Amino acid sequence: MSREIMIIAKNKDGIVSNNIVKIGENGEHIVIKGTKDTFYEIKDMATNRAPDQIYTKRFKNDLKLKINPKGGALDGMGEADVTIENYCANGNCEIVGVHETGEYYQYVPQSGDKGLMTTNIADGEFAYQSLGTVEAGGFGPLSLLPLAGLGGLGGGGGSKPDTTAPDAPNVTMVADNIDSAAGATGLFWGADTDTGSWNIDSTTGSISISGNVNVTSDGKIITNDSAPTLSGTGEAGTIVRVYDGNIDPNNPTTNLIGETTVANDGTWSITTKELQPYSTVDGTSNASPLQNSEHTLNITLTDTAGNVSTPTPIDMIVDTFMTYNMSHLTFTNLDDGNERNDQNVEVGDNHYFTGAFTISDDFVAEGGTGELENVPYQEGDEVYVKLTNQETGEEYLVGGPNNPTTIVDSNGKWSIIIDPTQLYYNKTTNTMEKLLDGHYTNQVIVLEASGDICVSASGTFTSQNGISFGSFGIDTTAPDVSQITSITSPDHTLKINVVDSTPLYLFKGDETDGLQRDSDYLTGLGVNEVIIYKDGNLSTPVADIYIGSNSVTDSVFWNDTSIVADGVYEYQLETIDVAGNSSGISETFYAVVDADRNGSYSGATIDVAGTAEDEVFQTDVLNLGFKLDGGGGVDTLVLNPTSTTSTTLTLDSNDTVNFEIYNLGTAATLKIDDLASVQNAGSSYTDHALTIQGKTGGKVDLDTATWADTGVNQVIDGVTYNVYHNSTIDPANTNYDLWIQSNVSVI
Repeated sequence: MSREIMIIAKNKDGIVSNNIVKIGENGEHIVIKGTKDTFYEIKDMATNRAPDQIYTKRFKNDLKLKINPKGGALDGMGEADVTIENYCANGNCEIVGVHETGEYYQYVPQSGDKGLMTTNIADGEFAYQSLGTVEAGGFGPLSLLPLAGLGGLGGGGGSKPDTTAPDAPNVTMVADNIDSAAGATGLFWGADTDTGSWNIDSTTGSISISGNVNVTSDGKIITNDSAPTLSGTGEAGTIVRVYDGNIDPNNPTTNLIGETTVANDGTWSITTKELQPYSTVDGTSNASPLQNSEHTLNITLTDTAGNVSTPTPIDMIVDTFMTYNMSHLTFTNLDDGNERNDQNVEVGDNHYFTGAFTISDDFVAEGGTGELENVPYQEGDEVYVKLTNQETGEEYLVGGPNNPTTIVDSNGKWSIIIDPTQLYYNKTTNTMEKLLDGHYTNQVIVLEASGDICVSASGTFTSQNGISFGSFGIDTTAPDVSQITSITSPDHTLKINVVDSTPLYLFKGDETDGLQRDSDYLTGLGVNEVIIYKDGNLSTPVADIYIGSNSVTDSVFWNDTSIVADGVYEYQLETIDVAGNSSGISETFYAVVDADRNGSYSGATIDVAGTAEDEVFQTDVLNLGFKLDGGGGVDTLVLNPTSTTSTTLTLDSNDTVNFEIYNLGTAATLKIDDLASVQNAGSSYTDHALTIQGKTGGKVDLDTATWADTGVNQVIDGVTYNVYHNSTIDPANTNYDLWIQSNVSVI
């Protein structure tokens, strides 16, 4: 069995060095550089006393020591324990120690020959030296030492040693040196998502953090660095020792994982040896080799007299094994009034949510033994879910002990409610925020009742049927309502145009690549559902179609085969996106239909008036015989003449009124006889009178004697309009100006 011996070198200026050598079985040899006028104290660390006997031999300028030899010459005993180089080469020196009486004495030759004193011994000579035969100072100039040097050591006899222990060390910082590339992801995105440090207040013991590290609610440091760096302060010259667990006073090397000496400025820093799961007092291991474990590091200071301070404890959780595959996740949509989402959503379905939903796992309760390894759930475990928004990179944390359902029950079941209307901690902004719409990956973090931590592999959960899953979408934003741009007779086809209502993401559940952008593969999946209502009947839709169901497009044609006669038909739309959000009911689209395309209208001649909202009217016949009134708002009248002989609509308030936009298409002509017809048109614009749209083939019949192109253009949504002004009006008054699309002919 080996023992630890400390060699303390002192001179009149104080401690020169502290050195520890192991002797006995598995012993070692150390070399100490000798200094001028120095005393060397030998101390057995187990007894805090000097060994009874040493063996010395001079080799030129060096002195070799064997501690507690059991007889025989040094040459026959193998290597010495200690070599002091240039011993007494420049000045006086002595080998001393604390006697069993508690007083300091020097070592003297057992033969009584002063010529063999360590100060006098010649090259090649050797001697057994005993402690206490002659009191310290009997042969050497001990007065060179300060009184505090060896506990008041002086000439003329022994003195009492220093028995006052130094104050406990202050641990001011623990540093995690391993970043996410080398370690798993920790609790609360903590110790091992990146490097960082824990800063400890030496007065209050409170912990503040720097970098991406954290502590548990009960003050334990969490780290994936199994060899952390500790820093602190203490008495200069004392030895700092770090123990992993209990300190054995009879064997100070037990659990020792690092030591260093406090610098002259009172600071110290040390990187520990690798922390391993250790045994508890009853002999059982506190963690398996594959699990993380809790550690209490005890840090002490030892002064030159061998006095040991009270230990300073630091509690840590070391996460060296953390990742595992999830067993089985169930996503359940809570009732948010959306029938399309009122069912459980399993792996392989579209995981898109418009409101609150739960993530749960009850694999243990389902008896899935042997399906996957490392299923971690035990009763009492706390479960958290970290959500990462793939568009913004922001991270949120949900779950924990404040939510009882996230504590694993006796059946191994847990669940977490995620509600986009609630506030969650956003680590990126350090604020409480709602979850943004978008694509999320989830990562399950389990804080076991024992204090161990397990973390799922980020973004990939493996279900029982082998499908990889780790993504879902949150979409709480209603789509824009779809628009009807035209109705074409005689097949009565409605062209449905979706405006900015395609959702950002669509989840394809049977693919391992999870959520994809809609432009990547909308084909065959269906993006937006468009429900069509007719003639004010909102309880029974006449059609239910899907935009993008056959190709990546934002429009679809639908035939209303119920139209068999001329008449005015009304249509309203509702758009529902893939997540189930509804746009609400659109404004009414009014269609005057010439069903037989004979150029005349034989349907009801009741005046038709719109509401105060922005609406679209379309007419197949331009000589109606009744009035179309757009009502309030910015209303559009689409001219779609079905007769080749009657393609002109004369602007007349008796036929059309309160329309701000006239769309001529490719065949219609809008005739404006005079300024009065414009003044009576009923436009709600404040900066001009009418906007006239159309494609090549559309025409505006103007009196060019009074109307002229001003040469000023207006651009709306990328479309250029020429501005026409009536010469009878003050040029500064634009209220009756006409904005005519540049490709429309003015005749």
